[in-house]
Amino acid sequence: MQDFFLYRIKDLDAVLKAHKNGEFGLPNNSYILMGHSLGALIALLYEGNKPTDQLEDKCDSALKDFALTNLSKLLQCQLSEIPFPKKNNSNKASAIIGFNSFGSLVWPKENSTGIKTPTLLIGGTYDLITPLMNEQFRVFSALNNPSNRFLIIEGASHFSPIRINKSYEENNDVFKINETFIGSEPILVQDLSKKFIVEFLKNIKDQKIPSVIKKQRDLGLDFHLLDLETIKEISKN
Repeated sequence: MQDFFLYRIKDLDAVLKAHKNGEFGLPNNSYILMGHSLGALIALLYEGNKPTDQLEDKCDSALKDFALTNLSKLLQCQLSEIPFPKKNNSNKASAIIGFNSFGSLVWPKENSTGIKTPTLLIGGTYDLITPLMNEQFRVFSALNNPSNRFLIIEGASHFSPIRINKSYEENNDVFKINETFIGSEPILVQDLSKKFIVEFLKNIKDQKIPSVIKKQRDLGLDFHLLDLETIKEISKN
């Protein structure tokens, strides 16, 4: 299980070092990290504080409940066994985009990730793997930048970002997921996400604070684009 995480972090590190060394022929060494679920966790681990010794204690408490409703905790608790490098990377991402993120046991307190990079998290109300309220909102609270936003798409699930190809009679998708678990209109969820990702990155580039949007509808989907203060208010209710 150690390799499961470490290989991904080493792969990411190798790509970014190649970018920094000019191997991709790009004009600067800036970068943006984007990931879904485990990919989002890897991005946050790469940019932020590594798990502390307290993680094992938190896992002992979290896993005592056999009625586990947050499956991501099983993965998070594997991190206590991994020898992460103590020194964080010196270069920092220009922005982070995370779909269906998790890491509430790793970073249980406000601002505990140590990440000050502008971050957009995206999640759906139908996510049964990394629940919106008791997992993704907590990760969002552990980040620290006034430009951070959380895009909530009503009816979207943990698997909505995955493109299901219906053009083949035989399903050749990497993820063999029953369509009933995908949630509402995954293609529209992806299109709406793309729209807000582009807008978020433009705001960051122009050094503008993104607007807060509540109870809006676009592409046939209800959505909200919220800041930390609003997320805290929702979490209290």
